[in-house]
Amino acid sequence: MTFDDGDFGLQIGIGALGKAFGAAVAFAGSVILARTIGDTGYGAFYLLLSISMFLDNPFTQWAVACRKRMTEASFPSDRAAGAVYLGSIAGTIAIVVITVGVDLFYGTVQGVDVRMLAVLMAGTVFYTGTKDILNGTTNFGLNPWLESVREVVRVALQIGLVLLISDVAGMVLGLTAASLLLVPVILWLSGVRPTFPTTEDLVGIATFAKSSIPNGFVSSALSQVDIIVLGGLAGTAIVGNYRVATNLLFPATFIVATMAPGMMSRVSSLDSREEDPSKAVSDGIAYASILALPMAAGAIVIGDLVAVTVYSSEFSSAGLFMTWLGVYFVIQTQMKVMSATLSGLDRPDLVLKLNAVGFVVNAVLGVGLFYFVGPVGVVYATVVGVTCRYLLGALWVRRDLSVTLIPRPLVHQFAAAALMGGLLVAIRSLVGLGSWIAVIGSVAVGAVLYGITLISISEEFRQTACAITRDGLDSLQSS
Repeated sequence: MTFDDGDFGLQIGIGALGKAFGAAVAFAGSVILARTIGDTGYGAFYLLLSISMFLDNPFTQWAVACRKRMTEASFPSDRAAGAVYLGSIAGTIAIVVITVGVDLFYGTVQGVDVRMLAVLMAGTVFYTGTKDILNGTTNFGLNPWLESVREVVRVALQIGLVLLISDVAGMVLGLTAASLLLVPVILWLSGVRPTFPTTEDLVGIATFAKSSIPNGFVSSALSQVDIIVLGGLAGTAIVGNYRVATNLLFPATFIVATMAPGMMSRVSSLDSREEDPSKAVSDGIAYASILALPMAAGAIVIGDLVAVTVYSSEFSSAGLFMTWLGVYFVIQTQMKVMSATLSGLDRPDLVLKLNAVGFVVNAVLGVGLFYFVGPVGVVYATVVGVTCRYLLGALWVRRDLSVTLIPRPLVHQFAAAALMGGLLVAIRSLVGLGSWIAVIGSVAVGAVLYGITLISISEEFRQTACAITRDGLDSLQSS
């Protein structure tokens, strides 16, 4: 399939709006659910989800390998889609066998029914695999909107099932049901009709997957290592507080979460046609952190107040994590562009090395710092780990492409975020922010200042925003 990237910016814009809507729904749901089941039950569900994400990633990474081949000009997209579902079926069967065996020999683990892992995985592998099929098309910007629909269904089902059944089981069943309901809708929107792949197709996919599947284990462990370390050393209450901090900072990922799958597909398509993707990557670097920077500024100055205001005083420890998680998300958004670029260049082996380095640093340094400075030491280790991954990734990308690592729009975003942070420091010192109205109002004022500053000082941002708006209007008129 030839990946037409003519409206790449528009798709990112569409996807970012979808991410914002979905995050608003998920955020509201998280507040209701966290207040309903408390920090222990909330943490127990996310600890179970973290383990599930570790186990299912080999199969979701197989789907990524299928998408990589699907975006190449000569590979049949229908057979790549068929290979996605072969992996999903195999993954579901494997986890059912494993969890039933654990249940028979050990029963519950820390009071949690391990068979719930099989239920989680059944939804995740089919949902994520189908999303990868859509991400391999030029309509990848629709995925965040579909994710938003899933969030609406998930939150409604989880609230109902938590009240009817139990805390953890209700959360698990609600997420799984919402995921499976969206699978046929996403597949229909992709316009791809899966067919059975040939042996040659599977071999071609496997050459990429031989690195991406091990990377599934490593990247999954890396993404969940904080929760697993905190859960094992400090208990589920601290996990609940950590999760609240990440919920509050989640908007930092809106742009890059939409961009990264499309970036991989775009680079893959250009590279397969022997065209230079350097400009596309530089453009991605320029705007990947546009939301992460102001979120970091806000987290550093008033993150503790926001956590207590939104989630209640039970989650007062969340503020401890927010400052350094804000820094982490800034670096991580840049690192995501590097990983997507390397995957698009058919170098999943380098992505595996990046994630392996990050995991070792996070796990070893995180456990050590936990005993030295407490739970926040785990986040210190996360910042060090993602910095190492970014530096290595940038080195490898620069070796193959002529990209600009600190483009001028990114400098403008740093300046606007610094100005916003300064304003929030002044407001906290002068006003005190003793009420929820003052806290939320200061967040809104800071966001407005960031936007106005960026529009004023960055001609590139103004041009990009106008181009995306114009493309959007043209698309509406043509439809």
